[in-house]
Amino acid sequence: MKDLPTRELVEQLTSIEQDLYEPLSPSDLVLWTVSSPEERAKKAPRLSRFLDRASETTNWVATVIVSEPDLHDRARLIVKLAAIAKVWIFFCCML
Repeated sequence: MKDLPTRELVEQLTSIEQDLYEPLSPSDLVLWTVSSPEERAKKAPRLSRFLDRASETTNWVATVIVSEPDLHDRARLIVKLAAIAKVWIFFCCML
């Protein structure tokens, strides 16, 4: 991860998010809202997958950070992840 260019990571993350976001429709939101938590994955699978991906990304970021044993490398990694987030927000706003 440390050696991958920020832009390349952002492009990959954006592509994954776009593939999950594009098929969403207003009915997915309605079905999610009116369904019980137990039924949501079945009634609104596209939105469930989109939201699951957000959780997976959050968990990935946390895992990457805490897996770095060296404190200085961890700090550099956090700076890189912040840069990725900044560029990613820009990319997502452009979609």
